[in-house]
Amino acid sequence: MLWMGSHLLVLNTVRVTRQPHITFVMISMMLMLAYLMKPYTYDLNKYSIFFHTGFIQVQAWHSPNDEFSLDPLDTTGEPFDQGFEVGFRWLAKIGSKVFPAGSLVPRLDADFGDFRKRGPPRSDAMIFLIMGLGFMVLLAGVRSFGIRNNGRTCFRVADLFPTAPVILGSVFFILGSQNSLRQFLGLAIVVLAMASMASRRYFVSAILVVLSGVFHRWSPILGMIGIYLVILGSTSKTNHAMGEVHPFRLSRPEALALVSGVVLAVLIKSIMVTGVFNLDIPLIDDLKPYVIKANEFNVVNSLEKLSVLLKACMIFGLVLISEGLIGKTKRNGPATNDIRSLRRRTILLILPLVIYPEIFSRVMVLYWAVEIVFLVWALNSDKTRVRLGGAVVFVAYGFAPNAVNILVGPNWLYTF
Repeated sequence: MLWMGSHLLVLNTVRVTRQPHITFVMISMMLMLAYLMKPYTYDLNKYSIFFHTGFIQVQAWHSPNDEFSLDPLDTTGEPFDQGFEVGFRWLAKIGSKVFPAGSLVPRLDADFGDFRKRGPPRSDAMIFLIMGLGFMVLLAGVRSFGIRNNGRTCFRVADLFPTAPVILGSVFFILGSQNSLRQFLGLAIVVLAMASMASRRYFVSAILVVLSGVFHRWSPILGMIGIYLVILGSTSKTNHAMGEVHPFRLSRPEALALVSGVVLAVLIKSIMVTGVFNLDIPLIDDLKPYVIKANEFNVVNSLEKLSVLLKACMIFGLVLISEGLIGKTKRNGPATNDIRSLRRRTILLILPLVIYPEIFSRVMVLYWAVEIVFLVWALNSDKTRVRLGGAVVFVAYGFAPNAVNILVGPNWLYTF
């Protein structure tokens, strides 16, 4: 009710002429309450155990005398000294010493639906810390993109209200802050790096891309893809005549993004065919299990995991619907900083990777991150059609199966 209701509430902002601050505040409060109450689902339990013990749980854990205990095989070495990337380990180690452990607020239990504490230990303080850090970096990234509305920046005090609910209610934020914590922190930095590149702060952008790797080893790769997408915007001074963006007409940068996606898919295939996977090259060797699963892209493995083909159709269909509602718009900034076109370039580059389902699902996180910037731009527009296009996307977030699964766990699917 809190999650879906908050997303539906955004429709109240479409027809108003002034920014509906009260509505955005209500949406933010409902979303924050949902995050406070939600159960520990999927990888959140694994990370909570790591924050509590300093070790990664692989074997089954025990609870003798109602005290949590890892298997001795999982407790070798020094705590917080192995397993994850160095930046994430340092953050966890410092946080374990500074912040209180355990539960800070009553949370629903994913299996029983009540507020009793069961299962492995919780690490609310660390989860809230990561949520806060990611939120602030995303806020800085969106601000650095310099979104314009009637010739002024949207980040004056009066215009801050749409940004917080968009970030909190995005698929990127819930999937990242409540499941893929390391990738979440890394990709949040990537968004800031992309904004820096759009502002022509090249050195800062390069440093940020490298910094993202201390939280997730693949973040710099996604960062380079993001930087490339921003640079593509500079290949043409204007997308179309009169500097307009048309809903169903590809600009030169967007066509190049689609071609780049096809080339990337072919490159991955060539790496597999030539046997480079067997050379134990860092990162490239990690792709092997994801490419091997490529023949599963049209199969639904379980109720809680849609086939990647269906997922891609739903996402691209939503893009087409929102583009049709927005219609023709004038450019909102320099070629490197056109938010609407950047969103389109991102999805067009990623779509050809649908033949590799596991890779597609992981690279899609970059699209979810970029779409946050698009939604802030759309909901800040003075045009009703643009706000409606953004609102439709945000409402869809409220019913996204992957977001609902992360919110309450998969059991809701199996109760019907």
